[in-house]
Amino acid sequence: MIPDLVAAVYADKVGSAVIVIGALSAIVLLGISTIVAFRRQAKASKWAELQAKRARESEERERHRSDNLAKILEISNRINATLELESLLNEIARAVSESLGFRMALLRILDEESGTFVARAFAGLSQEAIEKLSSRRIPLETFKTWMKDEFRISRSYFISHKVGFWNDREDEVYVPDLGERGEDEWHPMDSLFVPLWTRDQRLVGYLSVDDPVDRKIPTLDTIETLEIFANQAVTAIENARLYSRLEENVAQLREMTKRLKELNEMKTNFVAAVSHELRTPLTSIMAYAETLARDWGETPRQVRIEFLKIIQEEAQRLTKIVEDMLDLSKLESGKVDIKKTDRDLCKIIEDVKQVLTPTAKKKSISIETSLPDDHVKAFVDGSMIKQLLVNLAGNAIKFTPEGGRVEITLADRDSTVEISVEDTGIGIPPESIDRIFDEFYQVDSSATRKYGGAGLGLAIVRNIVEWHDGKIWVESESGKGTRFTVSLPKRKAVAPARPETGPDEPTTCERRVSELIVDMIAEIMGAKTASLMLLNEENRELYVSAAMGLDEAVIRNARVKVGNGIAGWVAETGRPVLVHDIEADERFAPSRRPQYETKSLVSVPLKQGDRVIGVVNVTNRITLTPFTKNDADILQILADRISGVLGKVRQYESVKSEFAAITNSLKCLIESRRLAHARKSEMVGRLVVELGRAMGLGEEEVRMLQYVSQIYDVGMVRVGEEILRKRGGLGVVEYESVKRHPEAGVDIVGPIEFLEQVKEIILHHHERYDGGGYPGGLRGEEIPLGARVLAVVDAYSSMVSERPYRRAMSMEEAVEELRRCSGSQFDPQVVDKFINILKAGMRQEQHVVNSLVRR
Repeated sequence: MIPDLVAAVYADKVGSAVIVIGALSAIVLLGISTIVAFRRQAKASKWAELQAKRARESEERERHRSDNLAKILEISNRINATLELESLLNEIARAVSESLGFRMALLRILDEESGTFVARAFAGLSQEAIEKLSSRRIPLETFKTWMKDEFRISRSYFISHKVGFWNDREDEVYVPDLGERGEDEWHPMDSLFVPLWTRDQRLVGYLSVDDPVDRKIPTLDTIETLEIFANQAVTAIENARLYSRLEENVAQLREMTKRLKELNEMKTNFVAAVSHELRTPLTSIMAYAETLARDWGETPRQVRIEFLKIIQEEAQRLTKIVEDMLDLSKLESGKVDIKKTDRDLCKIIEDVKQVLTPTAKKKSISIETSLPDDHVKAFVDGSMIKQLLVNLAGNAIKFTPEGGRVEITLADRDSTVEISVEDTGIGIPPESIDRIFDEFYQVDSSATRKYGGAGLGLAIVRNIVEWHDGKIWVESESGKGTRFTVSLPKRKAVAPARPETGPDEPTTCERRVSELIVDMIAEIMGAKTASLMLLNEENRELYVSAAMGLDEAVIRNARVKVGNGIAGWVAETGRPVLVHDIEADERFAPSRRPQYETKSLVSVPLKQGDRVIGVVNVTNRITLTPFTKNDADILQILADRISGVLGKVRQYESVKSEFAAITNSLKCLIESRRLAHARKSEMVGRLVVELGRAMGLGEEEVRMLQYVSQIYDVGMVRVGEEILRKRGGLGVVEYESVKRHPEAGVDIVGPIEFLEQVKEIILHHHERYDGGGYPGGLRGEEIPLGARVLAVVDAYSSMVSERPYRRAMSMEEAVEELRRCSGSQFDPQVVDKFINILKAGMRQEQHVVNSLVRR
């Protein structure tokens, strides 16, 4: 029993245990299922949160994208409403800086002619940075090396500082000072640029951005936003260019319409004038001839002689009208054979006086001459100059009442001669002065035409002056008389018709441009002798394309092998040469050279890229002093421009429209130098160099500024001599004409100038520091530093120079005036530096004086 009892008990316990174990298992299973359920619920909750977060982020991105698109739409509406190209480009750069999250922006536009990108608009950059970027062009080929696939993001290019791409190219980029930056933040050497492509895949420029507002590397969204904006900007730029061309076409059409009206009026005047002038003598001839034919036997012999004299005079009058018309036609068509030689102008003037004296005596008018003691020669066509003076002096006699006076004056200048014809006649009304050189125009337009003539004389005079590269202007006052002044160059610039071993025969265009180039070089450098030598690639010889001051046989026959002599060495090495004393310079074998009046010379290479195409030489300075390093720098800068001009001329068939602009630029530069006082130009150049260095400009910028100092007032050639030489105050219209000269200067140098910085300085050298200047009304540091420097030097040099309307100030008076205008007209810092330079110069001069006294 006990075993059974034990077994029963055991069985009972086992059953209880099983029950307990079963309960425990159920509890465990329930816990596990609960845990699994909780985990599933938690996972589902996290997934829901993640989905919600993704939805919020997507919504945020879409909202951000929508905001960006709205912003771009707003900006696009603004820029598309701007049709003036320069304003548009500045608006684009400003929009990037102000609205798209970048503190700095630069817009470069491709100049297709030179194949380089030119900085045209800026935002968020200092004036110093703008000047550096403006002076540096990026060649298209260089830009293409930046567009690597490894840098590409969408249609843009991001070059991280980490790849070290710019280490050897720092001269190609501007590196801003952004302060300390973290490893993952935007770095000063990071670059992001967006090429500007048109719909037909033409590259027109690129947009470069820097320094993001959030300091982070831009995301793809940000870059795509920039690209959308860039597409809008390209469309606006193309529209502005089309509008600009349309405006130009409209302006040309208006000008042509105006010209057609003028031509129609001229035709009417011509018909009236010629009809009157031909009818009057013909009527006289017919009347007297009929009388003689009818009453020959009854007419006394003395009366017949008088009638025949009248017929002869009227026939001569008819002949003169016909000859004038033929002469004008030849001059204007270019079918005229000009034979220039060195002619004695004193002799020509005396001959003209002798020819006109009988006519003057009939009206009791005295003809007086005022000539230099020494004979004055100029390279002119003697018969043409005689015709010019006969017309001018003949007019003076015609329009001067009985008992009046006509005076012919000859003045000998450094590089020109001036001939003035002055009378005490009726004068010219102010409203007629601008038209007196027009064909068939006469001040007396009445039907009676009291003074006679067909109105061709002054038109012939103007053409003769132009054929001699001269200038003519008139000063007159109604009732008190008139003075015509003709300025002619003394020197001759010669281009041989055909070099014996040179390239193909140069065209008339090439010869003309070569002559003007040499003339311009001689004027700017103040040299009696200048030559332009071009390289014949086939035989590696330099030949003279044009020269001034050399014997014509030398010009035709001179050949220099590359490597031989000074010019040959320059052509071989591509480096400029400044020689102070040719006889003492060990680099070149000394020899007796009769063409050297002085022992100093400068020779610089002409380059297109890295290839030397020729050499420019100057010798025999007018002042008889040696050339300086500054002179050599200026000549090299001129040579850079000349190379571009020659490149254009050699492609003349494809750029015919530019030829007139190029020749006009060269002629205006020559003319402006002849207007300028040589000593003033030299002083301005020297002071600009010293002041530019004192203001911290680099040597390249100083050289550029020195070059600008010789040409910055070229726009004055469009103002008119009568205004420039006026002794009294200027009227409103005259002053407005003067104010336009900076813009005229940029227009004149445009065809030969490739640096925008040069044009900017010329354009803004009359801006005021307080914003009251012209033409842009810029203020403070908005004005380019070079223009601020030039403004101070120009003002000082003008104050210490004599003017027709005032005496020259002393240095102390000029300095006091600069101080008074510091902060209003001039940059105070520039004025302070300039005054220090003047004081240093005075101390140096005093030191020299004291040394001489002690000796």
